[in-house]
Amino acid sequence: MKTNSSYNDGKWHHAVFKREDAKLVLSVDGAAFTANAPAGDITPPGEFSIHVGARPDFPNQPVGVGELFNGGLDDVRIFRRALTAEEAARVKDGALDVANDKESVRLGFSTIG
Repeated sequence: MKTNSSYNDGKWHHAVFKREDAKLVLSVDGAAFTANAPAGDITPPGEFSIHVGARPDFPNQPVGVGELFNGGLDDVRIFRRALTAEEAARVKDGALDVANDKESVRLGFSTIG
């Protein structure tokens, strides 16, 4: 999925990605971009790795493909269900008590120096 905008402006942006019904939804600073979701369950049958900022086929991308995120991350969270708009807004504002029972991953980053 791609947006129709570039976000390489040196500012922090809030991004939320979710599967909702038959759509994939990427929201950046509240602006939503959608694409059709693959049919059925897309969860791999066994253990798998998630590469934040990379294509799902990383590191086995086709030759010449270099679509990797090149920027800073402040807070990464993965939930086992879609957040409501209110919950996503609370996460954006830094709340740490949102859907904790459905949170699978929380990576909080700090800047040193």
